[in-house]
Amino acid sequence: MFDLFRYAQPVKWLHQFMAFVSLLAAVLWLYFTVIHKQLMQRMIDGQAELLDALIGFPLVLALAIVIYASVYWFIKWLLIMFWPQCLILPAEPEEHFDPAQDDGASDPSKR
Repeated sequence: MFDLFRYAQPVKWLHQFMAFVSLLAAVLWLYFTVIHKQLMQRMIDGQAELLDALIGFPLVLALAIVIYASVYWFIKWLLIMFWPQCLILPAEPEEHFDPAQDDGASDPSKR
């Protein structure tokens, strides 16, 4: 399942939808923290402490990235569990390296 999660890609329209939903979640997070909780207004008015300005605002921005990735991965996990036929698996390479059949590595006279 981990290989499927790592290598499987959704079809193009579904990938765009997943990216849109994830972006919407990140924008809602930024709206909630910056506008609804008035973080920016408190910083402009000088009501925010130095800790809010130095750590709080960069943390809010970093958590927007975390929320984007979490929502995207959660949707991908749901797809793997409930609708795996919409995922595209990468093509298998035709040749695999087999060290037991490599003549150059087993023959010490060719070194």
